[in-house]
Amino acid sequence: MDQLDFESKIEKLKNRRAEGDFKTAAKIADKIPWDEVNDINVIMLAASVYEEAEKYTDSKFLLEYAYDIAP
Repeated sequence: MDQLDFESKIEKLKNRRAEGDFKTAAKIADKIPWDEVNDINVIMLAASVYEEAEKYTDSKFLLEYAYDIAP
């Protein structure tokens, strides 16, 4: 995934979250390869979206991943 595509998906994720459309935001987050992301804030954003969409296993995965890569 190139940087422009990644930034576009993150912007869409933030907009859907702000609108309260957590199901669509979770679908957008599903398309992001999280093993390539090193920004803890973005990972935490997606984890909160998954939590609100009641996708708890995905949220837990991202929280554990954020813990593993945190300095």
